[in-house]
Amino acid sequence: MNKMMKAASVLAVVTMLTTGIVGGTFAKYATGATGADNARVAKFGVGITAESTSFGKSYKSADGTVSAVYNASTDSVNSSDNDKVIAPGTGDTVANIAISGTPEVDVKVTYDASITFNDKWVDANGNYYCPLVFTVNEVAIKGLDYASTDAFAAAIATKIRSLEATYPAGIDLSTASAGDISWKWEYETGSNALERAENNIKDTYLGDQAAKGNAATISITIKAEVVQID
Repeated sequence: MNKMMKAASVLAVVTMLTTGIVGGTFAKYATGATGADNARVAKFGVGITAESTSFGKSYKSADGTVSAVYNASTDSVNSSDNDKVIAPGTGDTVANIAISGTPEVDVKVTYDASITFNDKWVDANGNYYCPLVFTVNEVAIKGLDYASTDAFAAAIATKIRSLEATYPAGIDLSTASAGDISWKWEYETGSNALERAENNIKDTYLGDQAAKGNAATISITIKAEVVQID
């Protein structure tokens, strides 16, 4: 009898456990998250135009403005052939550089310059003489302050390279200007009457040499570049 009751008890317990497993529910922790995103390439869209306007075939009197076509009523310098020329009393901007675009990245604007003189910038005694003056953002670089055209050219290029600047994303680069870069050959140079007279003789010598096919020359190349920075 006891054995039967024990068996019945065990069977009842097993039955209850089975019923609990079948009829009950399990509980557990659960959490979830979904992330989604999309992107496009950041805008660059920078444009650069550079117009070479350093020298001309003719120049207007007084202000030295380059004129494409000689006008006898206003111009005081006029090339006799197709060559561009410079002379005492002339001058102009070195180049017109325009940058456009509003990039969505930080950028650096850099400038480089190459200035080349031939070996004819000398006086009648063969000594270096270059009366040109370059102005870079109101800083004058005078040829007569240097001992050679190489040193003069290097000083101009160094100053132009110093115009580099960085701009944060979203800046309209039309405002990123290199500023004023210009050249001139003063009608007269010298701090006193004697020096001016001596330099007039040297200027005249350069002009006479040009008439003999032995002209002093200058060439200028200016490059602007915009690059993304980290």
